[in-house]
Amino acid sequence: MFDANTTITIGLRTAAGKADITVRWPTDEEWGAHRRRRKILQRQLGRGATETEIDSSEADAKLYESIKLNGAPPLSVAEAGRIVDTIATTDVLGVDLHAEDAEVQLNTLMGEVKHTVRIPMMDEVKALQRSTRLISLQYNRSEIRTNLESAAALWDKCGGRAEGYAGAVPNIHKDVAIRAVIAAIEQEALPKYDEANF
Repeated sequence: MFDANTTITIGLRTAAGKADITVRWPTDEEWGAHRRRRKILQRQLGRGATETEIDSSEADAKLYESIKLNGAPPLSVAEAGRIVDTIATTDVLGVDLHAEDAEVQLNTLMGEVKHTVRIPMMDEVKALQRSTRLISLQYNRSEIRTNLESAAALWDKCGGRAEGYAGAVPNIHKDVAIRAVIAAIEQEALPKYDEANF
């Protein structure tokens, strides 16, 4: 059962030795600010190849400072990143598409949960994709900016409901669930080729 009000203790090996770090679950506003601070840089390597680099070090450090509890020690940027990565871990276990809706099984830090949403219409998918910003930079680089709020709003608009939560569903999980459904319907729409022709 996922409960955003539960404190989380993570055993971490730091420069000072092994420590039990206690944190609380971030609010939706804190997760949103973290996503906006995170930098996703894409570099064109030529011949259609790209390289993507995610730099969330500053965002991770700020988020850790706001959620640490019980005198948790100061951490290096990398150590704070490990804490944030651990609590944010949300794996998609499966997506079942039905005629009108979709079910998404997620594995979270506190166990498995299930989301059910109406399958979004193409106009809604396009609107979500337009909320992602691609900013051109020097030296064949681009910065990609995404936000949780747009994905969470689409989850809500699609009548999202979830099982396995003791309280409200966090926006970060809504984001993962709705994007998993979109990836599944896009995969479903790919043309099917007759293997006999190859």
